[in-house]
Amino acid sequence: MISIKLSHFAVFDKEQKKRLDWSGIINFLKAKEYADIKTMSTEEILFSLEGFDYLNPDGLLWLLLIGEELKRKGHFLLMRFPRNPYQLRYIKALNFHEVALKNFSIVNIFELDEIESLKIPKATRFFNIDLRLLPILLSTLRIIFTSASDEFFKMLGQRSRDEIVFEYAPLFLSTIEEITKNIVQHSGEKENLGCGYFVMNPYRKEWIRLCIGDAGCGFYSDLTSKELKPQNDFEAIKMALLYRYYLHGEGLFRVVQFINKLGGIIRISSGKGEAFLNLQKPPFEGDEATKNFIEQNLKKIRRDFSFPGVQFLIDIKREETP
Repeated sequence: MISIKLSHFAVFDKEQKKRLDWSGIINFLKAKEYADIKTMSTEEILFSLEGFDYLNPDGLLWLLLIGEELKRKGHFLLMRFPRNPYQLRYIKALNFHEVALKNFSIVNIFELDEIESLKIPKATRFFNIDLRLLPILLSTLRIIFTSASDEFFKMLGQRSRDEIVFEYAPLFLSTIEEITKNIVQHSGEKENLGCGYFVMNPYRKEWIRLCIGDAGCGFYSDLTSKELKPQNDFEAIKMALLYRYYLHGEGLFRVVQFINKLGGIIRISSGKGEAFLNLQKPPFEGDEATKNFIEQNLKKIRRDFSFPGVQFLIDIKREETP
């Protein structure tokens, strides 16, 4: 059996704490250990979550996607949860264990039966993205965002309830709906793994973070099959954002407009490509302005490895509270 302790790939933050987050998982994906696993035939692989000070949902999502890829290659996957009671309560509150069971056998899952979950906003738990269940997911989130959930309203900071219900909640929902539909559309499969959640940015409390991802075929393969000719994965991401102008779709083009109104930042990765778009600008109006903004401001991030599917990381700025 191959044992992977993911905390070995984490970097210390400013407080000298180890976090399971996006950057730590990227370090693992670039490491020799992962490259070796990808060349192996069927193996039993244990992923350990022990040794972290904090578990961030964006890192947990990436672990689910790694599980999706390796399970597809025929590996038998196991996961060991940390012994820290607080982290176990957090895992339970996120519903992470239920989602992880799709591809992992959890060796100490029984420990969750002995503890109570943390009290966190319901919208922060993991959701599967499944073509058949997509309407249920969106309906659930619609209820959460508009049913006077005090915890969720506090996440958005110093805004009135009416402003959140009638302005911000519809933008959040539209963003999630378009991205989840896009995940299904570009996955190359009718059923795929993708988890979406809202959560406070653990580094900076003034942000709400949304992560959505899958481990399907990715933008490059999907757009090439539609007779578009992206030269690389980054160009495929750019084409996906401008899809409206290539194949008369809506999708991510509208997402850019939604996030601009929310005052957020979007990071997209697919294959060997990764892109960043800062939408904390004064709202721009109209499709032509949106197109020009994407073409002029989309930044390429260097990526030294390839991973299937598409992953979105979106940070939405909160209003400051007194």
